[in-house]
Amino acid sequence: MIAIILVLLLTMSIVALMFWRQIKINPASLRLGLYMVALVILLFLSVLIILYPQTAVGTIIYRNTMWCLVLSNVMGLILVLNLSYYSYHSWQKWHHAKSKLILSAMLILYVATDLVVLIAKVFWLPSIVLVSFVISGLASYVFCQFLCFVISSLFYGLVIKKPARGPLVVLGGGLVDGRFVGRIVGNRIKAAIEDANSMVEYPLIIFSGGQGPDEKVTEAQAMRDFAVQKYQVPLEKTLLEDQSRNTYENLRNTDKLINKSFTFYTSEYHVLRGALLTKKLGISAQGRGGHTRLSYRTVAFIREFAGVMSLYQREHVIFATIWALISLLVVLIKFI
Repeated sequence: MIAIILVLLLTMSIVALMFWRQIKINPASLRLGLYMVALVILLFLSVLIILYPQTAVGTIIYRNTMWCLVLSNVMGLILVLNLSYYSYHSWQKWHHAKSKLILSAMLILYVATDLVVLIAKVFWLPSIVLVSFVISGLASYVFCQFLCFVISSLFYGLVIKKPARGPLVVLGGGLVDGRFVGRIVGNRIKAAIEDANSMVEYPLIIFSGGQGPDEKVTEAQAMRDFAVQKYQVPLEKTLLEDQSRNTYENLRNTDKLINKSFTFYTSEYHVLRGALLTKKLGISAQGRGGHTRLSYRTVAFIREFAGVMSLYQREHVIFATIWALISLLVVLIKFI
């Protein structure tokens, strides 16, 4: 038992070092969440082994692990339903047929899984049990990815400090009545201006956002008017990027416009996705978040999770397939 505990402690130390190294290299990574989930699982196993040192420890670990898997399966199914909803919403807004197809297929897959599990329980068909374990294991994969996303978001917000210099970029959102800045976007502007006021030299502030089909002015123009009127931001210290339609274009167009490192400001729940996009685009930028009500932030995290999943579709297909094959192997070993 002592040898097992020493191995677990050594493994936790290695994972902790990798976690710290990732923070130093680039905190805009889902690896932070992955390392933290791994540490929690290893700690969970260590505590069980210490509390139950007898030979029955294997059974105890198995039972507790099964309860965790049941919980992760349920949460995974809920997340898939939400992913499908936000995917369909995204398709309606931007006509992203690819995202609609992929996540709608995921919804059908998990609904079918529930039916398969039900049939397996009623008729106890071993072949169906094998399939149900594999597919329901994918729900655990989705839940694990969500944990990684949430944890990475929290750590990114803690690690990134206020910038010492500009330029600063405020990302647009929707406008109230097609013309006015609402509370969420207003808090983004407020966060940027608070950082700007703390700098020795007042920075250039770029307002980024185009004009939606239901908006009377561009988001960039509305945000600049709001900042100048409410916070007395010098007009000559502002710049508009008014062609973008989404976060991807916000960051890409702004980078082309100023061609230098910058700090972008968005809502707290949206910062990590923006940071991951800058990494994907090869842009030198970091993100800061404007305050968002906890009740809204909780729901918005799920929507952001859908966006982050779509950034790495190929990787998720590969890893989810490996996850499913491992699940199949474990079940086959148990049946054999």
